[in-house]
Amino acid sequence: GEPEFDPRTIQIQPPPGTRRRIQLLPRSPMDFNLSTFRSEQTTPSEQVTLIRGGVILLIEGVQTNELGDLGTISLAADRMVLWTLDDESGGFGRVREQSRDAPLQVYLEGNIVIRQGQTNVRASRAFYDARDERALLFDAELRTFIPEIGGDIRVRAARIRQLTRDKFHASNAWTTNSP
Repeated sequence: GEPEFDPRTIQIQPPPGTRRRIQLLPRSPMDFNLSTFRSEQTTPSEQVTLIRGGVILLIEGVQTNELGDLGTISLAADRMVLWTLDDESGGFGRVREQSRDAPLQVYLEGNIVIRQGQTNVRASRAFYDARDERALLFDAELRTFIPEIGGDIRVRAARIRQLTRDKFHASNAWTTNSP
């Protein structure tokens, strides 16, 4: 006969690329200060997390494109505010896994460094939407590799808006390919 079916042995795994892993790390040897609370001012309710003292936010499980896997997005800043769906777990914590479709919005302030694939950005203030892979950066400098010219290009601007993963719009800007 056939083996008996045991439903406890089946684990349903999400399709590859549908989850993202979020990790918080201290930016320096001193640990950061984290406070989190449930906000019921929105529908559905949100989890709001405030971080001070220098933090690096790593987002893994980012969708790939024709240029290859962008891998992990690293957002580093002196201060951050995170908004995501409230999962009633009682807080954000240092490591969290969630659906890539779940909202994750981040406000960053102070000594911002963002790394995504071959693109590096520095800014004084920024807002990043991980679900839509869009950003708004103030007093920013973007450096990225351009395959068509075989080198890096730098864009410095009062405001840079990331429209898609690889499409940017800069206001009041200048560009150079000089390091």
